[in-house]
Amino acid sequence: MRQTTDAAIEAGIFGVPSFVVDEEIFWGFDAMEFLVDYLEDPNLLQTPGMLAIDAMPDGVQRKR
Repeated sequence: MRQTTDAAIEAGIFGVPSFVVDEEIFWGFDAMEFLVDYLEDPNLLQTPGMLAIDAMPDGVQRKR
């Protein structure tokens, strides 16, 4: 379990449930619909609005 937890932390996993698709992390039950939308259209994360959000600073960072 420790190895799995360490690997998840290293991969940037932040919450439960978490899914990694195409190196994108979708976490939290509330992200399930967004994950389905991404699976239907992987270009979803390349829109100007999503790119602007991605450029914002992290609100929370895991302390090691």
